[in-house]
Amino acid sequence: MPALVRLSVWRAALGPDAGEEVLVELRAGVLALGLVLGVLGSGASAPANPSPPCQVLDTHSHLSYGELQVAVEAAKPDDTLDVKGTCTGGTTIDKSLAVVGVGTSSAKAVLHGARGATVVIITGDVRVALTGLLITGGAEDHGGGILIGGGTLTLSKSTVSGNEALYGGGIDAEEDASVVLTGSTVTANKAGYGGGIDAEEGAEVTLKSSHVTENSASTRGGAIDIAKGELTLTSSEVANNQAGEGGGIAGVESTLALTSSLLTGNKSTSSEGGGIQSRKALVTVTRTTVSSNTAVTAGGGIFLYEGGSLTLSSSSVTANKAGHIGEGSGGGIAAGGSPVTITGSTVKANSAPFGGGIGMFGSSLTLTGTTVTANTATIGGGINVQQGALKLLGHSSIKANTATNGGGIYIFGSKAELVSSTVTANKALGGSNSGGGIEMPAGSLTLTSSPVTSNTPENCQPKTLCP
Repeated sequence: MPALVRLSVWRAALGPDAGEEVLVELRAGVLALGLVLGVLGSGASAPANPSPPCQVLDTHSHLSYGELQVAVEAAKPDDTLDVKGTCTGGTTIDKSLAVVGVGTSSAKAVLHGARGATVVIITGDVRVALTGLLITGGAEDHGGGILIGGGTLTLSKSTVSGNEALYGGGIDAEEDASVVLTGSTVTANKAGYGGGIDAEEGAEVTLKSSHVTENSASTRGGAIDIAKGELTLTSSEVANNQAGEGGGIAGVESTLALTSSLLTGNKSTSSEGGGIQSRKALVTVTRTTVSSNTAVTAGGGIFLYEGGSLTLSSSSVTANKAGHIGEGSGGGIAAGGSPVTITGSTVKANSAPFGGGIGMFGSSLTLTGTTVTANTATIGGGINVQQGALKLLGHSSIKANTATNGGGIYIFGSKAELVSSTVTANKALGGSNSGGGIEMPAGSLTLTSSPVTSNTPENCQPKTLCP
């Protein structure tokens, strides 16, 4: 029984003929509010409308349903289910289906997990297409928003947001599953591993014209965490994610390929790899910008260790920052035991204690037609190579970098070879004998048609390194 509502309306409100105070008793708060609004002319707004109810139409059978799970169970394989409104609770799909949201880009159909389950679970060797949906409110150990236990998921023009899990806050692709995102967004999800997306052994994840932004992971892979799988990004964005390590993308024994994409504003809060952390992974970056990522320790932009490799071409690594004071910390790129090859690219305005632009420890670095400029460090403003190897080829340029020692390049215990390249206008702030262009306390250096000029306070230290 609704509580009685008592409203006192004074003579001033009702007019001079009203007499004594009037006591109005109503059994419904809404009716009382309506009376007051009518009598007093109040400007208060009415309560917001509740979410529209779930409506599902099977376009093949032309049957309608009030729950998505019921519609899925009744559907035939390869049917299409049109969804309107908000469907609440988890849905398990074990057959090939298309689920299409009927709405607008600003008011999508909603699948809401109500914080009690994964929103969509896909099982078996099936092909599922989800289009035009907002998938939100999921909470589970694996895959808060979507869990793909097998088969193939194609997610188009959809948003996965506000979900939580231990693995894969937004999406979790388990062994041998395949996920393709086209024109979709994964944002504001949380997890221990893979805040946006987590992919396990044998899984394949492909992003086309998609965005993974503002996700977080307490341990690894703020945007994406992938282990023994394949990740492909084309014309996509990974931005403003964070994790303990691998703030943007973390790859373990995997293949990572980024083409015509943007990796920016990601942060590693306790370890390496602000943009990308790679352990024994094969990383290829083409026509891509890696910018403004940060790591507490090493590899503000990209960090590789324990094998694997990085091949970077026609790309920009700019304004990344690493904070670790140690060998090979690398503001833009850092590698330990992993070869790095860079072609036709720019490494600019990055900073770190060791290797402002690039820091290498026990690794080989080959630059062809690449410019390393305006980076800053304590040791090795442009490049720091320790216990490894360095090759500069094809008109590469180390220019206008700054450090306390080794303004352009710092070489220790390494073999360096420069062919048809230049080291110019770099600066060392450590006074005389600090190696404005190149400082090499130990190792070997070969210069072939490679002038080292106009560096401050001197071109090379020892001075005999430069002819």
